Amino acid sequence: MVLVPAGEFQMAISDEQVRDFCKTGRPHPDSMEFMRPARRVYLDAYWIYRYPITFGQYRAFCKANPKFEVPSNIYTRFRLPDIVMSDDFPICFVTWQAAAAYCKWARVRLPSEAEWEKAARGTDGRYYPWGNVFDPANANFRTDLHGIPESVHARPGGVSPYGARQMCGNCRDWCEDRFAPYGKPNRPFKGPLDLWGYSHGPGSQAEPPFERNPRGGALGSSRVIRGGGWANGNPNWAGLTTFRQGESPTAKRMDLGFRPVLSA
Repeated sequence: MVLVPAGEFQMAISDEQVRDFCKTGRPHPDSMEFMRPARRVYLDAYWIYRYPITFGQYRAFCKANPKFEVPSNIYTRFRLPDIVMSDDFPICFVTWQAAAAYCKWARVRLPSEAEWEKAARGTDGRYYPWGNVFDPANANFRTDLHGIPESVHARPGGVSPYGARQMCGNCRDWCEDRFAPYGKPNRPFKGPLDLWGYSHGPGSQAEPPFERNPRGGALGSSRVIRGGGWANGNPNWAGLTTFRQGESPTAKRMDLGFRPVLSA
C-alpha cells in the first residue's frame, strides 16, 4: 500500500481546465459535463493498494470462500482469443458485490470516489497520474480492434504522485459510492442515456459546497467506476483522473476490477 496524507485537493475538472483540454480538438466540452464542477475536498489520511488486486490475490480469496469463483474464459465470451491471465494480471470480470466481499475478507474496503481521485492525481489538479500530457507509454489502452490486458507491474512511468500504479489504463476500478451528479446526491444517474441527457441539461454547473470526506449519491443502485480500462480506444478522455462511469453492482466487464483502501 501507499499512503495518501490528509488534506485538501481539487476534485473534478474546472471550467478553465475543460476549455484548455478541448481547445486542441479533443472531446467536446459537453462530453465532460458529468466530470464537473470542480470543488475543494478534504480527506482524512488513508492507504491505497499500490496495484489493483491481481488474479493471484483473488484466487486466494476464492479458495477461502468457495461460493466465489475465479473468472475464466473471459475473452472467449466476447469471441476474442482467450488470454491466460497470470497471477500478476489485474483481476477483472468481477461484480461490485464480489469486490466488496473480498474487501471484507481482507479487512479493507473499497475507496470512495474522492479517495480514488486524490490517489490518482494528487493535489495539483493534473489531468493524468503523471502530469498533464497523455503518454501512451504510461497507460494500457486499446490501440487496435481488441487490445489486451497486462501485468500490474507493466508501465512504471504511469505512477501517481503517491506511488499508486495503473490508475490510468489496464483495468478500471469499482468504488464504494453510488453514481450521481456531483452536488446532487438525490438525483442518481439511471443509465448511459440519462448521463448524456444530464450532460446537456440546464443547471448542472451549480457549485457544491466545500466537502469533507464525501460519499456519493444517496439514492440509486449504480456504483462508481474510475480509471479507463484497456478495452477503451479513447485514452486521452478515458484516461483522465476525473473520468467517471457507473454500472449496476451486478455487472461484470472484461476490463473492470478493483483496488482497496484502508483508513490510516
